[in-house]
Amino acid sequence: EIPQRTGNAKKFDIFVRMLLSAVAQESDSVYIDVLTARDLEMLRRHANPQGPPTTSTAGQSDKRYLILTYRAEFDKVHYPLPLPLDERTEEEVLRALVTNLRTELADTKQVVSNLQQQQQQQQQ
Repeated sequence: EIPQRTGNAKKFDIFVRMLLSAVAQESDSVYIDVLTARDLEMLRRHANPQGPPTTSTAGQSDKRYLILTYRAEFDKVHYPLPLPLDERTEEEVLRALVTNLRTELADTKQVVSNLQQQQQQQQQ
């Protein structure tokens, strides 16, 4: 749903691979940021300065978004993913979240590698 709302629809598996690539920092074309609702609003205004006014972010000041950005030669698309509100949300907590995601990615890569090795051994 999120890739479709940006106007640059991606299939789910492609979107997931983009997200994993950004978390693992495997490519310069995709990267992630964590932004507040106010930061996201400034991004929208910068992208479309003459667009219609958007709703106030006053009540959403604590809301955070994980922004997956895809950058190509003539294109730049932001995919905002809302993060669950955490009353303790501070920069350190957000950094810990990214660290945890990177650890999970490394663990998943290890599992995939082990499965591939098992599959190769069975084929021999």
